[in-house]
Amino acid sequence: MIQNRLTKSKESMDTTWMPSSWSPDYIGNETIRTLGKSETSVTCSLDAAKAWYPQSDIQGVSSFESACDAVLTDEASFFFVPVAYPKLNSFLMDTRLTIADYKVRPIPPLVLIGKRTCEYKTEFETIFLHPATEPLLKSSAIKYVKLDFCTSNEVVVERLSNANSDTGGITNLIAASMAGFAPILTLRPEAPMGWLLLKRA
Repeated sequence: MIQNRLTKSKESMDTTWMPSSWSPDYIGNETIRTLGKSETSVTCSLDAAKAWYPQSDIQGVSSFESACDAVLTDEASFFFVPVAYPKLNSFLMDTRLTIADYKVRPIPPLVLIGKRTCEYKTEFETIFLHPATEPLLKSSAIKYVKLDFCTSNEVVVERLSNANSDTGGITNLIAASMAGFAPILTLRPEAPMGWLLLKRA
């Protein structure tokens, strides 16, 4: 009896899985949604999307979830998301979605900024940041009382512009420069980032 069970188990393990081939499914001149404001295009996502898909209708939205919803409701053909996004798995495990294309492009340096940049200030009451950049705090000398998470690097500089002098922010160099903030520290230099273009399955 035990031998029969072992034989059957071995037979079931011999089944060979042969995945179908995969190739990018992007034609061009499509509608793409990603994180950021179309008018300024200072988020890493809009910067990368416009570099890779210049012929497409690319528009920024308030969150990657909103970009996903635009695809699921047929308002857009694709949405573009970096692999560093902490909630990426929720998209990859959604059977309504599939990967249409993937790219690798450097993101701009990620920097610490503050209201007072004339001194080497690394202690703050509050730090504004996107959740994807939180790990950068672990390897830095930055001290803070609380973190205030924002939906994008662009929102970080907007919030910081309206905050008091005891606040700082972590954002990309494009957004910092656009808002007139000089970096206090570079927390991560320019580095390659993976990007996924997703569509309805």
